[in-house]
Amino acid sequence: MSEETIQDLLRITVRRSGKRAAVLFGEERITYEELDRESNRLANGLKSLGVKETTRVAMMLPNIPEFVCAFLAIQKIGAVAVPINTLYKTAEILHVLRDSGSHVIITLSNYVPAIQEILHETELRHIVSVGERDLTFAHPGCRFLHLILRKDAFGDVDEVYHTMGQILLDIAKRLHVRTAWYKHRGSLRADSKRLGGAVVQETEHDYVITLHLFTGPIDVDDFLEVIWVPPEIRDRIVEPMTSVEEETGTAVTHEVFREVALSVLNTTLGAELIDGNLTRDESFAYQRTKSLSSK
Repeated sequence: MSEETIQDLLRITVRRSGKRAAVLFGEERITYEELDRESNRLANGLKSLGVKETTRVAMMLPNIPEFVCAFLAIQKIGAVAVPINTLYKTAEILHVLRDSGSHVIITLSNYVPAIQEILHETELRHIVSVGERDLTFAHPGCRFLHLILRKDAFGDVDEVYHTMGQILLDIAKRLHVRTAWYKHRGSLRADSKRLGGAVVQETEHDYVITLHLFTGPIDVDDFLEVIWVPPEIRDRIVEPMTSVEEETGTAVTHEVFREVALSVLNTTLGAELIDGNLTRDESFAYQRTKSLSSK
């Protein structure tokens, strides 16, 4: 059995299928050749900062192409990658950095202020920023929108809920749900039944928001797989639900929903919509919340 490294496998793949897509992210397409070239550039840059074999290099990146490039660059040097959950608060980031003894961190400029707050308490010598992204995700199977928005865009969390509720209401109205109305704290109703809602989590510098709108009949168990509820209180909080299709008699395709949601988000937030599943970091945060709630 051969013992090939990740960089060996990448080199072989580049030689055989260099023009094929290695990473697909929204409308971005990165080939194996491009990935190899960009990871080489980053690896050389890290070497110039003193990174060598066994050096701990932290990575505070969501699931974006830059994560793949950074991980490969670290592997090519023989350094040790230390991924950090992007939903961590400064105390949690500090713990990982101290525990790992990381000398370099690769991140988005979105997260640099949080790192700078604790820089003097770590062994970090360099912060490498790979740019800035507005991270907006949509789940293609269900009608969920996952948003990460900066705190400084809002006055307080009540304003976040009000804005999210208005976004959901605007989407529902454009889908011809005439009975839709915004209740409170991001809760959307059609008459007396639940049509959608918002869940807002607060991190050090961002609001992590999940919006849901029922566009077609949905089973309660399916809904609770995403919006997790402890079993002991489930029967007390589950309420009658309805959907756009049930209220209007018209099925809503993903394409129609996407077009309407994109228009509303652009108008309200100036945000773009990128199709994709929940990222690993967001899923991890969901599992972490679930495990804490179960104790």
